Amino acid sequence: MKDTDKAWLAGLFEGEGCITTGSNCVQIKIVMTDKDVIEKVDILFPSSSGVKQFKNTEGLGNKKLYIWRITKGDYVKKFINIILPWLGKRRKEKALWALEYLSTRPGVGNYYKNKTHCPKGHPYYGDNLYINPSSGGRSCRICLNEHSRKFQANKRKLEKEKLIGSMVTKLEKEKIV
Repeated sequence: MKDTDKAWLAGLFEGEGCITTGSNCVQIKIVMTDKDVIEKVDILFPSSSGVKQFKNTEGLGNKKLYIWRITKGDYVKKFINIILPWLGKRRKEKALWALEYLSTRPGVGNYYKNKTHCPKGHPYYGDNLYINPSSGGRSCRICLNEHSRKFQANKRKLEKEKLIGSMVTKLEKEKIV
């Protein structure tokens, strides 16, 4: 990417973009009504979801908003590092904070790096260690399996109650007729 494109992208991000966190990730997004500009952003730095469109309901009449968004950690880091030299003081501080968060968020980097056991005391190694392929976070297989068993048992219970409920309803209807 040319320096002029990087500077343009940083300027657009300064005016129309934001950095947010949630669900253990950092999200970079640019939202505006100019579809051609958002499409140029996606050409310069493609997002995995592409450009999305939604109708604004907050006082812009019938104008449509277009959003470009990235959430994958490595991709967010790359984007920030590209635009960082051109950002103003406030955005630069937020971008540097986001880079720090990405390297220390739960399950990644230093946050749980030294933990050897899960909260229930099971070890984080060998066959008991599960590493989430999308986030890189570590989990205990014993706890994951226990959660899955409880979830499936509850699901079967609800399905049984639903089946019994529909049988009762059918019998009640038959009595009425």
